[in-house]
Amino acid sequence: MAPPSRQPAVSAGATIAPRPGPGAPTAASVPGKETSVFEGLQAQRLVAAFLAGWLLLNLPLLALWDHDITLGGLPLLPLMLFVLWAALIATVAWIVERGEG
Repeated sequence: MAPPSRQPAVSAGATIAPRPGPGAPTAASVPGKETSVFEGLQAQRLVAAFLAGWLLLNLPLLALWDHDITLGGLPLLPLMLFVLWAALIATVAWIVERGEG
């Protein structure tokens, strides 16, 4: 005995759009329709946050905090590393949660 065939439940007037195959055109392959990773204000802000974090956590600027000073009993360099890292995470979270506005 053959198993019953499963037919999708479709109403009488409904149409089903075919799925695009491997050779189907995408937005990137349509002539005149260029897409970029850096479109939108949110992407630009994320790139700016990355560059700011890269500069702030790089050796020449970190050397500014390398002194024998303690704040609240904590050495200045590790404290500033943590503060800059936390500020960078908070900035990226703010950008992502804010969206494209």
